[in-house]
Amino acid sequence: MGENVTVIQLRAKQGQLQDHVAYLEKKLEEARADLIHVNAVLRLFELPDDGQPLDFPVHMNLSRLFSTGELMALAKAAMTSGNGAPLNTRDIAAFVIHNKGWDIKDPVLRHSVAHRLVYVLAKAARRGVVVSPGYEKGVRLWALPTT
Repeated sequence: MGENVTVIQLRAKQGQLQDHVAYLEKKLEEARADLIHVNAVLRLFELPDDGQPLDFPVHMNLSRLFSTGELMALAKAAMTSGNGAPLNTRDIAAFVIHNKGWDIKDPVLRHSVAHRLVYVLAKAARRGVVVSPGYEKGVRLWALPTT
């Protein structure tokens, strides 16, 4: 003898409700994404309570701010000023920003310069121009090779 008609109907209804819940969850994710974008646009056009416009970080290509070889030269200067001790990427970035006369307190700039330095110094390490003796507190160390 087959299953009870009530159980068959309940299982069919269960499948329909599961599909409907999945559909609503997808719509909820889309609505949350839309809300994030609307809030971001509102932030662009609204003035804060003090009436001053918000400062937005400037996004630019850092490679245009350094002449050819300048970033590597500044990194080498930072490493030579460190009494031969390895410097981490953050310290070298702070040295570069200070020597260029930029705002050392700007976190976006510090982050961008540090990433650019990792790229440049990793290429130099493959050529043997610098060495990376390891990591310190999750930040890569760099030094000039000893001759």
